[in-house]
Amino acid sequence: MKPTTPLIVLFSILALTACSQNPPTSPPKVDRPSLIRSMAYTHRHLLAEHFGGQVGEEGSGQVLLQSHCDLIKRGVVQTEPLPALCEPPDSHEAQVCIARFHRCVGACGTFMGDCPVCERKAARCLEKVGE
Repeated sequence: MKPTTPLIVLFSILALTACSQNPPTSPPKVDRPSLIRSMAYTHRHLLAEHFGGQVGEEGSGQVLLQSHCDLIKRGVVQTEPLPALCEPPDSHEAQVCIARFHRCVGACGTFMGDCPVCERKAARCLEKVGE
């Protein structure tokens, strides 16, 4: 064995260990059309809630708020400064839940009305993350 071989092996192990311990920092990918449909859905329902209208599923308020914050962080919604309710950074698991919500709404044929399945799935996902 050459004297440099242990160094190469050690460097490789350290590089692999470092890569496996760093949590992902960027939000999960979501296609632009799904983000735009989700933005329309999210804001329509947040406005309905604000003005006393009927909101979708139970627990959807938190889903809608996190969706709104995620849309801001992704640059789909422009606002300065970032609202205080969006300040605590979401865990990667919560980001995955909201990315799934965006994709679900994007695929929902009735997104102009309601997509209760998407809201329920996202609420359950976020509950599991919070446990």
